[in-house]
Amino acid sequence: VVVVGVNHRLNVMGHLDLSAYGEKYKNSENIGIVDIVDALEWVNENIESFGGDPDNVTIFGESGGGAKVLALMTTPYAKGLFGKGIVESGATEGMGVYFTDKEISADLGALTLEKLGLTPQTVDEIQKMSIPDIQKASDEAKAEIAEKYKVPVSIGEGYAYEWEPVIDGDFLPTDPVTEEGFAEAGKDIPLLIGSNLNEWSMFVPTEQHTDMTAEEKAEYEKAYPNEDPETAMYVDTLIRKPMLKIMSHKADQNGAKVYSYLFTKQIGDQGSFHTAEIPYVFANVENDKLSDTMSEAWANFAKTGVPSAKDLPQWEPYDRENMATMILDDSSYLAHNHDKKLIEMLEPDYEY
Repeated sequence: VVVVGVNHRLNVMGHLDLSAYGEKYKNSENIGIVDIVDALEWVNENIESFGGDPDNVTIFGESGGGAKVLALMTTPYAKGLFGKGIVESGATEGMGVYFTDKEISADLGALTLEKLGLTPQTVDEIQKMSIPDIQKASDEAKAEIAEKYKVPVSIGEGYAYEWEPVIDGDFLPTDPVTEEGFAEAGKDIPLLIGSNLNEWSMFVPTEQHTDMTAEEKAEYEKAYPNEDPETAMYVDTLIRKPMLKIMSHKADQNGAKVYSYLFTKQIGDQGSFHTAEIPYVFANVENDKLSDTMSEAWANFAKTGVPSAKDLPQWEPYDRENMATMILDDSSYLAHNHDKKLIEMLEPDYEY
């Protein structure tokens, strides 16, 4: 494989919504994602010179990068520029399953201009302002907008507006997850998606299940027989839940297949934390079987649309009935419905 990393605009530079103030600001609320579309166009035009195949492009990202993969699978502007997607721990309920509403985004843009002392008539003066001044104004506006619209913070408790793609009806016609299934632009895109066993739970007390019942702990042991039962309280649901929703809705679409994984490798006393899988994906852990296996599986998915490796069993696609999930660890195995009952017990009100 040939790997290409790209830069693109982030935060206020990538998502400040000024689209109401003239054609030149079209897609400003999503311009950071437009940057990635432009990069994909460059890849299609130039990658052959670097030994790549423009007809076989896979995009992959972790955390916020995974959410961007979901955004690119949702925008018709990227259709045809890539053929497969990989999402690693790349969604929370409000960032990846669903993105920001246009109404909230537009309100934030207007309030930011107001705090900068600008009007719709003088909006172009923003081009002459310093980045710190723009960031300060937008941070103040974000805090007010989060309270106004009761926007829940992704991790922890309280309200917070977080920069992310915006459902504008054009560049992003819908959220990635729809009532019927999944975004139409992503129907023919095979998806490899998963998360880590602990993610943020060892570091964020509000994400820990400190009040687990004996029955819930017993169900954890059934779901993860190779894990220390004493770590049950650290099982992640913050990211696991939206993963289940995305996978299920993608499977409901009856388009390209979706393949599920769960990374459970314990890294010292830090558990299977958020980002822990990245060195294994890139085969950067020396003399490690799991590192070789995961990088092989990711590369084969990029080549064929089906993840596989010589040390893994056959990787079945995910559907609601079997919930086939590859448990990736020193001893990897394919599980079916392994944590369905556990999630039901820990998060009884969550629907996916």
